Amino acid sequence: MSELLNRFPQYSLNLFGVDNSSIMVNQARKLLGGKALIYLGDNSKLPCKDDSFDLVTAKNVTSICIPEIRRVLHEKGYFIFREYGPGKGLIEVSALFPKERLIRSRNLDYYLSILKENDFEIEIAEQHKTKRNYTPERLIEVVKSFPFIESFSGEDEREILNRFNRPLEEITSDPLIIVTRRKR
Repeated sequence: MSELLNRFPQYSLNLFGVDNSSIMVNQARKLLGGKALIYLGDNSKLPCKDDSFDLVTAKNVTSICIPEIRRVLHEKGYFIFREYGPGKGLIEVSALFPKERLIRSRNLDYYLSILKENDFEIEIAEQHKTKRNYTPERLIEVVKSFPFIESFSGEDEREILNRFNRPLEEITSDPLIIVTRRKR
């Protein structure tokens, strides 16, 4: 949200945010200093009237409820969605684990299908591959920081550290971005 405020200072934006983590809600409130309404909750039952927003964004969400997003979005309103692909943003690390243990390991087509079923018109759908360097310690911090591997254990951590043990490891990320518009 701070990105929107910084990029478009000429507009009077009414920002509303929801996160299911109280830590993230508190960080957002502190960062935005009252310039947005931030609520603790999830996107399956938004505390908003129908047709409330011109734009809805979602980034790296634990779960996504497209019908609910459609409900709160104005007709012809935009929905911008950013998530990681099947590699969860850490392709080489993901490859160490069975697919069944990866949380929300989904490809671009999965999201496009759900959006089309819910009457969204796809304007942009892109999958990217980028490289980034991590220390082994930072890599473990990232893996632990979001839902990544089901039942992550000390054994899993050791396996990652055994495989990625150089001072800097190059890891491939697989972000995707989708820009859609509600049809009616």
